[in-house]
This record gives sequence, structure tokens and C-alpha cells, in this order.
Amino acid sequence: MRMKFGILNSPETESNDEKGLLQGTNNCEEVSRSDPDLTLQEELELTISSACNVICPSPSRANSLESIIKKEITLYESGGSMGKYLTFTYNSSKGIPPTSVEAERAFSAAGYIASKIRCSLADDTLDMLSFLCL
Repeated sequence: MRMKFGILNSPETESNDEKGLLQGTNNCEEVSRSDPDLTLQEELELTISSACNVICPSPSRANSLESIIKKEITLYESGGSMGKYLTFTYNSSKGIPPTSVEAERAFSAAGYIASKIRCSLADDTLDMLSFLCL
């Protein structure tokens, strides 16, 4: 089925540069155009509905990804190089910090604010002071 995308020009336009037709082909031949007098709107709706009705069976992505990663691990352990998915997993886990310095710093600042002298501070006040210290 051939899909047409056109630029609609008004009758006042006389320039050949502004008149044009952009044509593209679609490899989907399931839907045939039976009526050559379809409007552009009807043809577009027919094409969209035919594209929505096509269901492509896909393999279980999680199962295939798991088997690919297991193969890459086996290859790497036998002395080969790291594959695409194994490299991505390695780089992702390498970026996670082993300690949470920011959280420790926040608790330390809260410890300075909520001392024995200031033990009667409300929770909201303590939250605001902790926020301002950081």
C-alpha cells in the first residue's frame, strides 16, 4: 500500500516551488485500497487502523535477556571480553556509591542542631534548620 503525504495548496498559489507531493512507501501490503475515490482523511484512517490491528508476537524479553547475560558471563569467565549487556551492567553498578556520604552529613548536622540544649524544638522547626544547614 502506498502512503501519500501531500501539501495542499490553495488555488491562488501559482508558484511551482510551493506545489509538491511527498511520497513514501509502506511495506505492509495486507490492506488493499479497494476504492480509488477515498479522501486523504479516509485513507489515513484506514492506514492507521490497519497498522493498529497488526499484532507481532514477540519472545519473552526477560527470558531472552537473562539467557544473553548468562552467555556473556560464561564467555567472560572463560577469558573472553565483556559483551554489550554485561558492560552496561558493570558500568551501571560501578556508578553506585558504596557509602552514602550525603546522608551521613545530614544526620551529623541534625545531631548538632538537636542537642540536649535544644531538645524542645518542634519537628517542623528541626526540619527547617536541617534544610538551612545543608
